[in-house]
Amino acid sequence: MSRSPTDITELYAPQFEQFGLELRSKGPTFTGEVANDRANGRAWIMPISPTCLVMEHFITPTHDMHLTEYTPSPMHA
Repeated sequence: MSRSPTDITELYAPQFEQFGLELRSKGPTFTGEVANDRANGRAWIMPISPTCLVMEHFITPTHDMHLTEYTPSPMHA
């Protein structure tokens, strides 16, 4: 990504990277397309606040994959 990740960005960016989809900043939104040996598709993401976003994605894996979801553990003060 071309700007520093926010907390919410860290939740979704690694999942797109598994497909080889690199998100690029276009003003307030992030977009990306992928067409490789792992997947075909596109994504559009707009963070609205540090804890809210709007996302649309259409990604089709080209073969069976082990997909990993990452959820950071809450930080305690």
